[in-house]
Parts: sequence; C-alpha cells; structure tokens
Amino acid sequence: MVSLFFKDLGAAERAKRQKELSTLFDALVEEGTDVLQAQRCTLWLVDDDGTHVSQKVSKGQLPSDSQLDAVFQAYDTGGEGYITSLELANALRNGMGYDVSKEDLAAIMSEGSTHLDEEKESVMVPKVIRREDFSKIVCEHVLRGTKTQKLRPGGIKHTVVTTGETLNISNAHQHPKFNGNWDRYTGFRTKSLIAVPIKDAEDGKVIGVIVAKNKVAKDPNGSLAEKVVPFSPGDEVVMRTIASHAASFIRHVNNG
Repeated sequence: MVSLFFKDLGAAERAKRQKELSTLFDALVEEGTDVLQAQRCTLWLVDDDGTHVSQKVSKGQLPSDSQLDAVFQAYDTGGEGYITSLELANALRNGMGYDVSKEDLAAIMSEGSTHLDEEKESVMVPKVIRREDFSKIVCEHVLRGTKTQKLRPGGIKHTVVTTGETLNISNAHQHPKFNGNWDRYTGFRTKSLIAVPIKDAEDGKVIGVIVAKNKVAKDPNGSLAEKVVPFSPGDEVVMRTIASHAASFIRHVNNG
C-alpha cells in the first residue's frame, strides 16, 4: 500500500513538472516567434530511443481558407469530397512521418460526420472528414499539439540532431534535406528556415531541435510586410540563445 502511495506521488510530481515545462516552452517559443519575426516556430525534443522526436509546442501563422481548400485535395485522394480514416492515416503516417495510433485516428475521425450511402439510402456510413470539419483537423491535430515523428535519415531535424550543427536554409524547396510533404498536408509554404540544436549544458548531447520558418521582412516604417527573407547570422545567435534557455528549463525541471 505504501509503495503504491509513493508511486502515485511520483506520477503526480512528474505530471506537475511536465506541465511546468510545457508552460515554459510555450512562452519561450511564443517570444522566439515574435523576436525572429518568423511565421512559425516549433520545438521538438528527442525521444529516449534517439530515433524519434516529439513536437512539444508550435506557434505562428495558420493556413488561410484558400490554402486549406488546396490541402484538402491532397488528403482526398479518391476525389470523393470527404476524407476517410485510411486517407488520413496515409497522409499523417506516410506523408508526414507521424506516429499515429488507431486510437489517435479514431479521436480525430470522431470530429467528422456520418454520411448517407447514396446506393443504400437507409445505411449510414461511418464518420468521414468533410471540408467543413477540415480546418479544425489541420489546425488542432496537425499544426498544434504534441505528436511524435520518426527522424528521417538525411532530413533537417535528423541532421541537426546527429551533427549538433545549425542549419540555415534560404530556399527550403530547393534544399535536398527539406521534406515538402509538410507543406503539402498543412497548406503552409516554407521558404526560409533555420533549425538549431538544443544541447544539454553538461554533456553537450543534443536533446532537441527548434525550427523557425519564414522570416518576414520589415519595411522602413517598421511594420511587417508580406515578404519572406532568409534568416540572418544574427538570427542564428538568437535561436541558439532560445535553445540554451530551453535546455536550462529542461535541466531545472528534471532536477526539481
């Protein structure tokens, strides 16, 4: 009984620390997005197996309705006007490399709607995702929230994790390490990109990656213009500072 009590206390303490860490990450990425003038910024942590990363927080611009219209067609491979669980699984698992369980898929599909079989008017077909459900699916389940992704050998995050070096890319779609499927299935158009490692302060091991996308230029009056430019060497310094803060947060929370 006593061991169960301490086990519960340990689980509660871990949950409390994870919540604290999530709050710190959220604030850090929010500020980083603003300082860098980036359209999106995402923080990933390397899993214990070293072959996967988990998205902990993602901030920034969401796709427009016109972009989502185009994205819907990428999922709806059958051209039927709705997305089935099989099509959704193919996009998330094969297209984007996310580890999506049957339970995850069921939860997402539950936000869809049933439809009537035209050939059998009395038969209701299981839930599917229609265009009107699609915005919520992409914005809440694909762009936001915690999710796990297998590191793609030779990809951007894999390279940063294995080399410990920063990648600063001015034209993502012309770079061999960039996976265009992320844009294809989200409606976002990545142009410039910077990815920096989060390193443990003591042993230098890479424990995460922060990725910022699309630095937006300012006009002479200081307002943001709709022009994406490359990230500068100064932005690399800012990103490394953000990564250093993230590493400090992780060590502080883990050590209690």
